[in-house]
Amino acid sequence: MNKWITRLTSVGSVQDQALLELGDVLRARVERAFRNQPKVDSAFIDDVMQDALTSILDSINQFEGKSQFLTWATTLTIRTAIRQMRRLRWKDTSLDQILGNNPRSIDLTDSSQGDPVATASSAQLIETMYRIINENLTDRQREVLLAHLSGMPQAEIGRRMGTNRNAVYKLGFDARKRLKEELAKAGYSAEDLETFEAVR
Repeated sequence: MNKWITRLTSVGSVQDQALLELGDVLRARVERAFRNQPKVDSAFIDDVMQDALTSILDSINQFEGKSQFLTWATTLTIRTAIRQMRRLRWKDTSLDQILGNNPRSIDLTDSSQGDPVATASSAQLIETMYRIINENLTDRQREVLLAHLSGMPQAEIGRRMGTNRNAVYKLGFDARKRLKEELAKAGYSAEDLETFEAVR
């Protein structure tokens, strides 16, 4: 068994020491990856590490050994940092501001940077998506989907809309299903939507 897993699934001082060592390694990697990002300070890193280490312990039985353990743990930690950054992005943003977004206000931050053809294709996809969202979804579906695309967690969307997480999930599920159906009619695939969401 991997030595990290052996130590992290132990109890007492063995696990505590392993968490400290793993935390030091992952902290250095997160600091290096996000060193040029605004609002990334020691408090931000502390929050990321606390959430990431908890998540690693909770999901350690899902590690399949297809990659190095540190690679798996780093990926999980980076994803945690990205989620935290998304929370910072909408923290001081009202739902009305999010609903007021238009396609041209979306930052095309993806792998197509520097490729004018790919960038134009991404812009066209966003224009089509927002046309569908505005014309084919109910008001509640539109609220949930735009908030989701802005990176707002379901629990927070529910709180701001005065409903529960299950209701938000159902609204989001139905909205995404309708969006994919309409995108297919417009010549796009489900993968196009997933690719767009992956870089938000």
